[in-house]
Amino acid sequence: MPALPTRAALLASTALATALLIATPVASRADNWLAAPADGNFSNGANWDTGSAPNFSSAIFGSSAVTNVAIGFVQISDITVNAGAYTFTFFDDFANPSINGAGIIVNGGSATVINNSSAGIYFLGNSTIIGATVINNAAIVFADSSSAGNAAITNAGFLLFFTNSTAGNATLVNAGTVDFSGSVGLASDGRLSAGSIAGAGSYVLGGNQLTVGGNNNSTDVSGVISGAGGSLVKTGTGTLTLSGTSSYTGSTTVDAGALAVNGSIAASSGVTVKTGATLGGTGQLPSVIVNAGGTLAPGNSIGTVTVNGNLQFGTGSFYTVEVSPTAADRTNVTGTANLTGATVQAVALPGSFSSRSYTILSATGGLGGTQFAGLTTTGSFNPTRPRLAYDANTAYLVLDPGTLTLPQGASRNQSSVAGSINRAVSSGATPPAGFDTLLNMPGGAVGHALDQLSGASSTQAQSGGFQLGNSFLALISTPPGAQGGGGRSLGYASAQPSTPVRDAFAALDRPAPADPRWAVWSTGVGAGSKLAGDAATGSPDSSARAGAVALGADYLITPTTLAGFSLAGGSMSWSAGNGGGSSDVLLAGVYGKHEIGATTITAAASYANYWMSTTRTVTVAGLDQLTARFNAQSFGGRIEAGHRLPVPFLGASWTPYGALQAQSFRTPFYAETATVGSNQFALTYAGRTATAVRAELGVQTERKIAMNNGSQLTLFGRIAYAHDTVSNPALTANFTALGTNGGFTVVGTRPSQNLLLTSSGAEWQLASGLSIMLKAETEWGERSRTWSGTGRIRYAW
Repeated sequence: MPALPTRAALLASTALATALLIATPVASRADNWLAAPADGNFSNGANWDTGSAPNFSSAIFGSSAVTNVAIGFVQISDITVNAGAYTFTFFDDFANPSINGAGIIVNGGSATVINNSSAGIYFLGNSTIIGATVINNAAIVFADSSSAGNAAITNAGFLLFFTNSTAGNATLVNAGTVDFSGSVGLASDGRLSAGSIAGAGSYVLGGNQLTVGGNNNSTDVSGVISGAGGSLVKTGTGTLTLSGTSSYTGSTTVDAGALAVNGSIAASSGVTVKTGATLGGTGQLPSVIVNAGGTLAPGNSIGTVTVNGNLQFGTGSFYTVEVSPTAADRTNVTGTANLTGATVQAVALPGSFSSRSYTILSATGGLGGTQFAGLTTTGSFNPTRPRLAYDANTAYLVLDPGTLTLPQGASRNQSSVAGSINRAVSSGATPPAGFDTLLNMPGGAVGHALDQLSGASSTQAQSGGFQLGNSFLALISTPPGAQGGGGRSLGYASAQPSTPVRDAFAALDRPAPADPRWAVWSTGVGAGSKLAGDAATGSPDSSARAGAVALGADYLITPTTLAGFSLAGGSMSWSAGNGGGSSDVLLAGVYGKHEIGATTITAAASYANYWMSTTRTVTVAGLDQLTARFNAQSFGGRIEAGHRLPVPFLGASWTPYGALQAQSFRTPFYAETATVGSNQFALTYAGRTATAVRAELGVQTERKIAMNNGSQLTLFGRIAYAHDTVSNPALTANFTALGTNGGFTVVGTRPSQNLLLTSSGAEWQLASGLSIMLKAETEWGERSRTWSGTGRIRYAW
């Protein structure tokens, strides 16, 4: 056994301890206190006064239920407190009392040692506390190779560890000061341990390393851990929470269990998280290295931790973030963050999630490792799908929309749009935030929103183009002056009043000597239509307007053949659902007519160029107005044949006829852009060529009435049945924001296939060769109605 220090040396070595002692009142002793026994056996009495008793080779405490000991200067080689539920309270006796011991001071049991001796209790030699509760209200000093063992120590005074002493595996709950600095020299390796530390007091490390957590308790230190060069090692399965602002400057190691920093250890030189250990909290950290198998888990539930320096994840490490519908854990790094090798573990808290993006890590100095190694999830993120995303300084957890649920009875267009969104998300696309709105809408509102997103209004450019093409082909395939069939004269005999001489030359199939061969004309056409939508496809009701001014010239090549050409300029517009469009148009055409007896054959061909613009308004998530501009082209042709039959007793004729007409309408690839709001719902449209074929059967009537001054009035009309075969007005669209997987087909309002055509009008022909014509036309279909009006001035010479 090593020699014990002298009283003077011991008092001198613990000057710091005695200076910090918490004075407590000295208990008043009754006269029945017993003098210290000569043999050191304190078992035969409740109250003992050591006075100035001599040294004992051994001492025994604990045969009484309560033992009070007023200590003087007593040196005992071996001290034993017997097992049992006893309480031993030590009081002051002399000015500088102490108990010195070497060996075991408390051995087993549930004994409680209460120190109210402000002069201090000194554990010397190899003293060890085993299985007892120690309440220190004054001062306790551990020296030599003594140990706090596995005691449960509640300190409201001053605890000092020096020389080769240690806190062992004790549980320290500190409201005072625990000094590990070793005033007169700690163990040669500068290391000591404590089972656990807790409380609001201060822990002084000096330059030593303190290992805590061996008893696996979870504790909270709200006080301060200090020490220049001092370091902290967390071990055991429990959680050590540091809520105060600590100032120790050495390293911090999380060897096992968890360290939660809710205050600050930013003064530490750095934190290393080892395999199986976890670092978290909401406070301030120094630079952090997370080794393989280690975990950084910011927050205590959901919160943000700050790394004042760099963050380095090792291969096989983990980054755990808890996520609620409104927030997620986050780490802010003032330096760089190297993510390579770490797996993100996203933990869903209870709640219903919607599509959104969370910042889970931000590094002012940038992301040294571009991406985490992967993502795993715990809990349910329904109905969303989590994934990771990055920019130069930030890592995000993105919750993509889940499968969009369609309302009952959804239309074809609604299903098509929803399917494209679901496919895009499944393929890893990131929908803009506006798409999240769809996930939280009631069924009816979802259907209306999908109608807006479909872009069905753009399909009606095709219908408007075919309508204008119909009007132009009808205009030039029935040359001016022959609205009702015209007879053999090809319309030029009507340019001047009928006379016997002219009729005679007409009978010889050649022009009369004064018959005009050239004619020029100008025509104005206006048309409108309404078309009912189809609930099954989701196509909306639509309407269209068109107008054009045409100029033309034709020439009588032979008495039975005429040829001409025309140029026209105009515009059209349409509206359907939440959008519409308009276009300026330039049309060009050629036409011809040939008569074989009473049979007339006419033909026409046309070309048109459209300068189109579309507008679509979407109010799914705010107000977005989307527009597009593009050019479209169309080609058309018509051939018609009729046989004129006279009605002599009425002075009229009627002409049964048949016609065949075909058109094509080509739109290019084009894209929408936002003029109001954002491009989140903007579409691109693939190029497409649509066709329309019309078969027509009907009858034309005509009656000429001679007027004064050589003028003539011609009344004419037409009634017919037409059958249209039109390409489905559909477009292949793609959400720009969803990439190539956001494509779908949208179907527009299909025109009626069976039509009743009517027209009527009059032409006034002057002797001078000038004529004026007015005509009205209608088309009636199963779901459509079209009307148009034509006015023309013509001059022949």
